[in-house]
Amino acid sequence: MRTAGAPSEGLSGMDCANNPQQDSRHPRRAGSIRRKAGRVSLATIAVAAIVPTGLSANPRGGTSRAGAASSSLAVGEPSRALSARPTSRQTPDAFRPGVVLVGFRAGVTGGQRYAIEHAAGAASASFLGPSIRPAPRRSTSSSRTFISPLKLTVPSSQELAIVNRLRQSPSVAYAEPDYLMHASATPNDPSFPLQWGSSNIGQPIASQGADEKVGAPAPGTPGADDRALAAWGVSTGSRSIVIGEADTGIDYNHPDLAANVWSNPGGIGGCAAGTHGYNIVASSCNPMDDDTAYGGHGSHVAGIMGAVGNNGAGVAG
Repeated sequence: MRTAGAPSEGLSGMDCANNPQQDSRHPRRAGSIRRKAGRVSLATIAVAAIVPTGLSANPRGGTSRAGAASSSLAVGEPSRALSARPTSRQTPDAFRPGVVLVGFRAGVTGGQRYAIEHAAGAASASFLGPSIRPAPRRSTSSSRTFISPLKLTVPSSQELAIVNRLRQSPSVAYAEPDYLMHASATPNDPSFPLQWGSSNIGQPIASQGADEKVGAPAPGTPGADDRALAAWGVSTGSRSIVIGEADTGIDYNHPDLAANVWSNPGGIGGCAAGTHGYNIVASSCNPMDDDTAYGGHGSHVAGIMGAVGNNGAGVAG
């Protein structure tokens, strides 16, 4: 058998695309297993070594009848799934109530600061940590003075008004609410919403019967997933983790797999450096997926385990 781990044409995820209603109690073992290892590298060896980090969402899949070859997939970090974004909406939870952050320009005295703060409506002020260097600009010089950030205590609901008043003073370098930032582990891969095995919010997913034919979309069961987002919120894994897949091979050139495919350092399995596994059927060091019956079954499975995540393309593994 070939151990592969890259989704073929487009990382598809048959395992993730099956009727979520039918499988809501058992969201596919591939899904739960793939997350335990976190992000890894797809490597190809004689018997398989793929990192459980690929997700694919394609209605195709099934048991491959193609010859077996072995290739291991070292699925390196499935991608930078964690991202912290500042909330831009002006709602009560967009920033910390009763607080404004301000920085004064060089040369502004303590008395001048006090006058500006109180004229704007602040009740008190306190320094926040060490001084910081202003963000560089095109025509900046290395001699620019550091700015000491201050936290102002202000009346709740007056944060934005006070920020606007402060910004009108030429002595103020910046003034802003104390914006709240939220970490989000949701990847930006366009097909991630199809991966109900990783995030099931009840979204409709194309159903699929035992005959491998895709049917009409069916609603899923919210929460019937492998809790991938919660896990990614803690860690996205390590490239030191390598897994192998025994399947029909792997399209190691696939754009959503290539970055996570393991490369032989040389000598492993008797193969040269730069190869990606072993083809048992052909007795060669080329584990390229040659399955035509299912459009690259090994690559599809590899995508479930280790597709590059958060790269704005395909799915997330």
